[in-house]
Amino acid sequence: MSRKPRFIFWNSSKAQNARTAHIKKFWFHGDIFRSVFFDALSLTIPYAEDFITKISADALPHTSGHPQRDAQLLLEEETAHAHVHRAYNEMLRSEGYRTESYERLVPLWTSFVMRHFSLGNQFAVAAAVEHLTACLGVVGLDYAVLDIGVDARMRRVWMWHLIEEVHHRHACFNLARFFGARYYMRASALIAMTIIFILIHTYTMAGLLWQSGHLFDYSVWREGVRFACGKNGAYKIIIPFFSYFKPNFHPNEIPIRSVVSEHIHQYHIESELLSYFK
Repeated sequence: MSRKPRFIFWNSSKAQNARTAHIKKFWFHGDIFRSVFFDALSLTIPYAEDFITKISADALPHTSGHPQRDAQLLLEEETAHAHVHRAYNEMLRSEGYRTESYERLVPLWTSFVMRHFSLGNQFAVAAAVEHLTACLGVVGLDYAVLDIGVDARMRRVWMWHLIEEVHHRHACFNLARFFGARYYMRASALIAMTIIFILIHTYTMAGLLWQSGHLFDYSVWREGVRFACGKNGAYKIIIPFFSYFKPNFHPNEIPIRSVVSEHIHQYHIESELLSYFK
């Protein structure tokens, strides 16, 4: 499937200038907690994206019009995400991380869902995952989480991903409704996926911190508290997260500040991002 030009968030000159330099292990302004938080996310992303692209491909023969365009959008963007994050994860392994035990966790639940759930309920699970990532994306973009002191290349990778998650935040939800997933299934899926995400992400972060020798470092956890609860902290995800439980909710209702749209322009970027990890 050909890649269409899509939006990206800022001028790439800093990333271009830094391309020849090695990406530091703790690339988030030397902040160990934040670096590991995003690295742990990356380890799970390809397998979640594989799940979404598989069910989107299954949906294509049974759709037309807007639902088919939603499935095609998911196939295009999620395939690109999986591709880039597999290269990212190879970089993590080259840094000495042993990642196999973390990477096999997501396929355990996705294979169960694909074996036992109808296509509509599979999309309800995918919609829950996409809601979590869209909330992260909206908070990350609205509150400039990645704006200061971050390696320009890694900032570019994550901003590209977050923008696309916000861009297609409606697609899985629309397909879940199209294939007959009811409100109680969508709400139950979000509760279940939130619990699974917290467990997997906490386990993965703890493992990476253990391997890097920082699991019991007080200063790392102090930064973690600031990341979660400080000014523009991750706690701001709460409001968009709980809006999902309104019976008449639709993901397009999640507000995006104008500061995001002011900087978006069309740009084909996947091949550039892959070059950062070579």
